[in-house]
Amino acid sequence: MSESDFEVEDVHEGVKRIALAPPPGIEEAVARAVNVYLVEGHSKALINVGHPGCTEALTRALHTLDVSPADIERIIATSWQIDVLGAATHFPGADLFVLSPDMRAPGDYEAQVNQQRDGLMETAETLGEADDGFDVEPVRRAVQRYFPAVTRDLRFIPLRNGHFVNAGALRLEVLATGGPGPGHMALYNEDEKLLFCGDFAVTGLPRLLENTQSYLVGLQRLAELPSEKVLPNEGRTYKQGRWTMSRAANFINNFLSNVPAALVRGPTVVEFIERDRGYPIEDSVELVVAYRRFRRLFDELVRAGTVAAEGEGVQRRYGVDVEDPREKLRR
Repeated sequence: MSESDFEVEDVHEGVKRIALAPPPGIEEAVARAVNVYLVEGHSKALINVGHPGCTEALTRALHTLDVSPADIERIIATSWQIDVLGAATHFPGADLFVLSPDMRAPGDYEAQVNQQRDGLMETAETLGEADDGFDVEPVRRAVQRYFPAVTRDLRFIPLRNGHFVNAGALRLEVLATGGPGPGHMALYNEDEKLLFCGDFAVTGLPRLLENTQSYLVGLQRLAELPSEKVLPNEGRTYKQGRWTMSRAANFINNFLSNVPAALVRGPTVVEFIERDRGYPIEDSVELVVAYRRFRRLFDELVRAGTVAAEGEGVQRRYGVDVEDPREKLRR
């Protein structure tokens, strides 16, 4: 069943996927469709709860399943991202579980959201300083809409790696996997071999990437689980879970292995993105998001000694020490 701003799908016995459309009026480059999973059993639980701007859509989706917000007894958020955790305060009767290795963060959730917001704006301002034609204002407007005011006092029950938490009829193991972002975790049910992989991308390059090395380690860890079904935060669910996660790990490893061949002339990140797309990106919001992703991937290549880099900031050039064996043929 579906409406314009949500879709409901049975993905496993006792588990419904509620795919929430991005909050209205926010650029696609920043916002995304996010999956909320309703897990039924002796009590009802949500895995993820969506963006604050999607609360009404989530409420209507739950009503189509004869569930009211008051019926939700617990929420388990796979990350601290605004579109995963942000609407938790709209379910005041539910216990909130989040990953918190220090048992304190994200108590001041406002500080966490500000950090996400400031990171995007810092990148936009850096790009603006390097290019007079780059317009920072669309980024500023998009960021203000996407990161609304949130509570400072976030009441939650902290989880650590290796803990177990019940969601409806499922007993889930907590797998701390911080690569996609702060407070990120995957959840695994051994009996049903279900893997809620959070913000790990199961196809293509990751949309969210905080630390490339941690991302690769976490992805490989998930690929070694004997999962039979993968339930990501974005997109459809996948059968053949172990194969799906192995394919995802192989994809990003192959990208990192092959991309040095595209860096033989020492491009900046922006030059690489525009060469890859085949056209200059005029949407400043889209460019900021793409720049942050590729900058982290390229810096991992430098850290691993695969390529060298020269310069700082937006003018930093990658791959300047790599000789292209095809250069003579091109000449």
